Amino acid sequence: MACILIMDDDPAFRDGLRETLEDLGHAVLQAGSAREGLALMRRTPPDAVFLDYRMPDADGLSILRTLREQGPSPAPPVVMLTALP
Repeated sequence: MACILIMDDDPAFRDGLRETLEDLGHAVLQAGSAREGLALMRRTPPDAVFLDYRMPDADGLSILRTLREQGPSPAPPVVMLTALP
């Protein structure tokens, strides 16, 4: 079982992904903003991160950079997501 952080500003998407991951036996943390996600990551370092490319308070690439610089070491794998075409 892994601890997975979902960082996405769409609550319906977060909830659907959370449900799927929990059904697979994983523990899930959720954040609707970059600030919230980075704070969660400091308290409970995740094993993997699902990261939205467009967040309300930062873009996904800057969050990824911050995660790599300030997050746990070694940095967890990150899956970048977007609803943009």
